[in-house]
Amino acid sequence: MGGQADSRLASVAQAAVGRDRSPSYIAFGGMTVDNVITADGHRLIGVCGGNALYSAVGMKVWADDIGIVARVGDDYPHECIQAAAGYGLDLRGLRMLNGPHRLRVAFANRADGSRTRTVPDDMLEGVPLAERHHFRDTTFDDSTYLSFRPVVADIPDDWLASAKGMHLPALRFVTHRVVTAHVRDVNPL
Repeated sequence: MGGQADSRLASVAQAAVGRDRSPSYIAFGGMTVDNVITADGHRLIGVCGGNALYSAVGMKVWADDIGIVARVGDDYPHECIQAAAGYGLDLRGLRMLNGPHRLRVAFANRADGSRTRTVPDDMLEGVPLAERHHFRDTTFDDSTYLSFRPVVADIPDDWLASAKGMHLPALRFVTHRVVTAHVRDVNPL
């Protein structure tokens, strides 16, 4: 894992959240950097995203004590981490890996309201050459996916004993099986 990167993130997360109790609900998944082309051709580069972030924000409807378990690269946008902490999310479950954040998603929104995960050539042609690399979705690459998917060991030790629930997004089946078995062992409810 990250070593020095983890300690940098831990100090940001702890200072920003300022809590020492375990969250009641946990969002377990990915933190991405999203790059979007809107239906009218505007380009949004480096937007905070990911299923862990979105599910954690959604859980705030029902509770204030929400934690995120995810992995990020050491260049993950600091403003995204600060915004999540400022919203009251417990980020002690983030693991910062040494090296760049490679989990990037590209979306293209069409005028008819549809959205694709692969930017069509006709939309990509309108993007300056220097920006096109942003609109390559890396989540389909196995090595990227596997290095940035969280694992059971990423869950802070004290979180599961008092957790009331956990959101698991669309992950590989084996990950679901391992995580749910571990959660049931620690907190059988």
